[in-house]
This record gives sequence, C-alpha cells and structure tokens, in this order.
Amino acid sequence: MTSRSDSTSPTPAPADRAPAPELRGRSWLNTGGAELDLAALRGKIVLLDFWTFCCVNCLHVLDELRPLEEKYAQELVVIGVHSPKFEFEKDPEALQANIERYEVTHPVIDDPELATWTAYGARAWPTLMVLDTHGRIAGNLSGEGHAQNLDALIGRLITEGEADGSLRRGPAPTVLAERPEQTLRFPSKLALLPDGRLVVSDPGQHRLVIFQSDGQTVGEVIGTGERGHADGEAASAQFAEPNGVLPLPEDVAEQVGYDLLVADTANHLLRGVKLGRDRLLRSRTASAVTTVAGSGAQWMQGDELPRGEGDPLSFALSTPWDLAWSHVLGRAVITMAGIHQMWTFDPVTGTLLVLAGTTQEGLVDGPVVGSWWAQPSGVDELPDGRLVIADSETSAVRILDPRTMRVSTAVGVGLFDFGHVDGPAHRARLQHPLGVTALPDGRIAVADTYNGAIRIVDLGETGATAAESTQTQPTPQIQPIAAITGLSGLGGASGGTGGASGQQAGTDGAAAAGSRAEGQSAAGQAAAGQGADGPSATGSGAAGQGADANLADAGPFPAASVITVATDLKEPSDAIVGPPVDGIGQLVVVESGSHKVTWVPVAKAAERMIDEGQQRSERPVTEVGPGQLRIRVLFTPPQGHKLDDSMGPSTQVSITTTPSALVAEGGGTDTALERTVQLDPAYSEGVLHVNARAASCDADPAVEFPACHMHQQDWGVPIRVVDGAPTELDLSLLD
Repeated sequence: MTSRSDSTSPTPAPADRAPAPELRGRSWLNTGGAELDLAALRGKIVLLDFWTFCCVNCLHVLDELRPLEEKYAQELVVIGVHSPKFEFEKDPEALQANIERYEVTHPVIDDPELATWTAYGARAWPTLMVLDTHGRIAGNLSGEGHAQNLDALIGRLITEGEADGSLRRGPAPTVLAERPEQTLRFPSKLALLPDGRLVVSDPGQHRLVIFQSDGQTVGEVIGTGERGHADGEAASAQFAEPNGVLPLPEDVAEQVGYDLLVADTANHLLRGVKLGRDRLLRSRTASAVTTVAGSGAQWMQGDELPRGEGDPLSFALSTPWDLAWSHVLGRAVITMAGIHQMWTFDPVTGTLLVLAGTTQEGLVDGPVVGSWWAQPSGVDELPDGRLVIADSETSAVRILDPRTMRVSTAVGVGLFDFGHVDGPAHRARLQHPLGVTALPDGRIAVADTYNGAIRIVDLGETGATAAESTQTQPTPQIQPIAAITGLSGLGGASGGTGGASGQQAGTDGAAAAGSRAEGQSAAGQAAAGQGADGPSATGSGAAGQGADANLADAGPFPAASVITVATDLKEPSDAIVGPPVDGIGQLVVVESGSHKVTWVPVAKAAERMIDEGQQRSERPVTEVGPGQLRIRVLFTPPQGHKLDDSMGPSTQVSITTTPSALVAEGGGTDTALERTVQLDPAYSEGVLHVNARAASCDADPAVEFPACHMHQQDWGVPIRVVDGAPTELDLSLLD
C-alpha cells in the first residue's frame, strides 16, 4: 500500500533498504577542497538535503537542521546537494556566496547538471534523503516541517548502528572559512530616516546599521551581530536575518512609541525600534528594540491565520521579507514570503490581517482572495496608492490595488520562466527580483537580483488611466480572507483561480503546509480557465516556448514596457530614490553580493535594450509507458502517529496535466493515494501535476485531544511517453 499506518515501523527494514547512489557533482564546498564519497562516510548517519538557495522552503529546512546537527554532532553528517533552479544559481561563485549568506555549516556538493538529483529521484525542493551507517536509503522526505520525524529516524538509525557495531562517531568532515566582522555582510533592504540618515538591514550579521547623512559614516549599530531573539537596547538586542525596514509615519510613531518596523525574517517576527534621541547637554539616549508581532514560531498548515483581531504576539508568521506603508489602508503591508501571501499590520491597534494570497504558490491574478503568489520579497507604494510587489519565484512584478482589492501582473509569466529581456512587458523577462521602488513619475525601478541589473518598468498608463481606480473608489474596509476554502484541513479545493480568468495560473508551486516544497516542472504556467493545450507548453527544452503561447494579448497593461538602466551589479536587492546629481535622478541601491550600498543614475542616456533570451528551468524528464499510468503517493505516518479519519477523509490527491488533455481518464481530485490514469495517445510529452495532502494524528488512545499534523506536497513532473518505459510513478510525501 502507498499509505502505511503502522506507527511503530515507519522506515524500511534494513534488509529492504536500497543502496544509495554515489554523490556526483562539479565540486565540493565547506570541505577544505576535499571530495567526499559514500565509502568514506560509512559508519555515519548521512542526511542529504537537496536544496537551491532561491527557495524559501529550503531556507526553512536549513534552520530545521541546525539543532539536529548540534544534537548529533558525533553521529550525523549533513550534506547539501545544491540543485539549481535559476541560471544564476549555477554560478559557483554565487553558490559560495550564498552558502556564506545563509550560514550553511555542512559540506555542500555543487550539482549544476542535476546528476545526483536525478540518481536519487528527487522531484521537489527541498527533498531529504537519510542514509544508514551502511550507506543504504532509510528515509525519503519531501518539503519542510520534518524536524521531529528526522530526530526520531536518526535516533533509531544510531541504535541500529550501535547494535551491529557499524556506527562510527566523530566530527563531520567540515572546513569553514573565517567570518570577520565587516561594515555590511550581504545587506538586504534600506530606508531613509526623517533626519536624513540611512538605515540598512544587515542580515548577514543579524543587525541593522544606521549611516550618517553622507551614506558612508556608521552612526549606530542595532543588534549584537549574533543570531538570536532578544529585546532591549541596541547593544544587547538580537535579530535573525532581518530584511525589511520601514520608518513609520510620524504621527503613528508617536502613538506606538517606536520609529521603525523591522521584518525579522528568520525569527518570523516583526520588531519595533525606538531610535535614540539627542539630548541637550546629555548623552544621546540608546535605541531600543521590542517585539510587536509574531509568536516566534513558523506558520504551518493548520495554524490560525489572522483576521484583524487578537493578540499579534500569538500568531505564527512565516519569513516576513519586506515592508511598506499603505496610505490607502493606513497600515504596514508585509510580504509574507514563507507562505506566499501579503499581510498587513496596524501598529496602533496591533492587529494582523491577511491581505492577499491563498498560501498556494504560483501566479494567479484577480481578486486578492483567490490570488496566488510565489515568495513575494519586495513591496512599495506607487504615487496613486497602488502597491507594487516583487514576486521573486515567478520573476514577476505584480500590482495590487487596495481600493478594488484586485491583483494584476505587469511582468512575468510563471514559476519556471525567466531571463533578461527588455521591451514590451508581456515578452519581458526578469530573474528572481527582490526589490521594487516607486519612482516619482509613476515608473517602477526593479532590483533584478539574479540578473545583476536595475530595470525600469513603465506601466504605459495615461494619467487618466492610472488615476481611474484611485479616484472612483472609496477607501476600502479590508475584509479578513483567512477563511478561504482549502487553507486548512481537507474540506475543500483550494486554488482560487475561479475569479482570475485570463491571468497566468501557477500549477506546480508549494502550498504552505506542515510539509511544503516547491514542485519542479519545466512547464510554462497555464492561463487560468483556459489551460495550455499544445505540446509546446511542456517546455521540455526550448526557452520561451509554451509561456508565450498562453498570451492571447498583452495582459492588463498592454502599453507597458521594460528597459535596463544598470548591469554588472552583484545581487541588487533594494533601492530608494536619492537626490539628483547634476540634474540626473539617482537610485541608492543595496548591492548585496558586494556588501555595499551604491548609487545608480537613472538617466535617459543609461537606458539599454537587452535581449539575452527567454529561459526556462530545465528539469530531467521521466519516461513513462503509453496507456495506463499508476501514480502512487508514498506516505508513512510519523512514529507515534496514524492516519485519522474521525473527521472525514485524511488524504486527498489531485492530478492535473499540462496540456490538460494529456490525461484522458482518471484525473481530478480523490481521497486515494494510489490512482491509475489513462494517457491520451495523441500526446507524447507533458507535465504531470500532483498535489497530495495527508493528515496524521497522535496514535495513543489515552490522549484525549491528539495533536495532528498536515503534510502537503506539490509535484510537477515532466514526462515523456516511450514504448517499454515503466507504467508506475512513485512520489514520496513521507516514506
């Protein structure tokens, strides 16, 4: 069976475990130049983490693994298998930098050709494989939220190794470089303070740095520089990878008693900072940090979503990345990157509220209640009150109108389409942008991070068009959208595409859940309600095919265009408008990969049209036989848990394809973890999209109110129909 409910035997017996394939890649990092192999690791428990540094779910797993690496320092070796999605992530220097950025302290193998990924059958980021002391595969887990399961599994494998004498204790073969303190280390976001000083978030050193008005002299540092969570004065406060910084409007700051709102990203918190004040004939008062929202826990499927009421410290957040003030809404807007949503926070009332997004990952426009997002990482307010958002994993620029409560996409087509292409917006491509800046003339500056560029988006609207929504609509009363069908439990189909006809739909992203992952696919994103019914939409190789085929017109901004004004920057992540120099407008840009803030002129003479081609993430294609295909979702409840049907079905599997006619029979949603579909012989290739959910609860009958956990995974598997190929496809949710 694909579901194993025996909670006492959640892993294969030793004799049934398959030998692990050898680790292959371009190079090793964090090993001092040594190349590791499985033979040298015999006697150790080995945990392989298939990750890519753009993926927020993968960053969550890095944090989940830290306590396990410390607890089992003598028995466990964690190895990161870096399996890139974007072209930029294939650059070895970029990988080395981001290993330092995210404080990865275990060996990493660089696998740009996905050799090890393919050998182990990984199909989603992140995927975790656990090997026993004999080099056999003892566990296979997809997504995040598995710390407790991994702890239990590692403990059992240690006991096995002790019993048969194979366990070999000793430190992991890790060699780390020194990390000397520097002015900035991988800075992220910046903001101008009312007194002319510049505050820059410094997540690589877990602190904020405030520069004097010259932009060079450090005036103050807030935070110890050590990862942690501590309130108090600047010298003792602690953050964990803070990103967005937002100076509050003066009247709001006076009411709440703090001046800055900070997205404390890896702590899953919002922090308030009261800046120090100069005093006559006395020393300056110390700046102080307090926690204003978030419990410190990371939001998981089943957790409560905020509805504009309740204690803000009681809600779990998930990787808040950037902040902006909405004058229309009268509150701060938060890009909640970890669960692909937009939230708001009212500092005066202390209330949190979901503004947009279903927690499903993808690109769906329309009413905010049904919109899909993909790791939104930058936000700013346009002069007309609309919000512009950098939706990083879809390489998109999105527009959210807080008066009409609708979302539109200006640039970008889907999770796996990217590039550096200027011109008409519907053809233009970005690559994982992290920042957006509203310019005074209504255009948008984009920190096109993985292209190392500053791009300018002109929405092409006349004054009347741009003002239409802002002048004809009343200021909205935001309604809670946390109760969207399908956000928790298995009671309804989520997705929210019903109100988004004609916009690009995400089909293979990571829905936020107890176990989440970003499903891999080479397909262009099908237009909601109309699909992508041509074989070219499978995107099995040629860049740019499929996605453009879905564009019946130029979208909601038919006159929009994109131009490049600066290149050769190292991972630009944010910008603000600076004072003009010799009459030329300037942007003050965070150049994260160069550990500095730099000035970029925005002049007509600097504009360039670049076309380096549309690209698509390439993924290995799985060959399957013609006719019937049996799809099995492998799920074993964690030790001490069981599938619980007391409140209805505990499992749900949804199967769709691109093109939509690839499956003639057997698609749709059902509760069975094992399904047989009939492939249409008219199609030789496509992408199989599978979404699976399973709820497990404490198996102890003595527990009156058992704790339950939702496991969820999306896969997008490129397939090719070949005579004689296997007619079964196994996908591991938790096995």
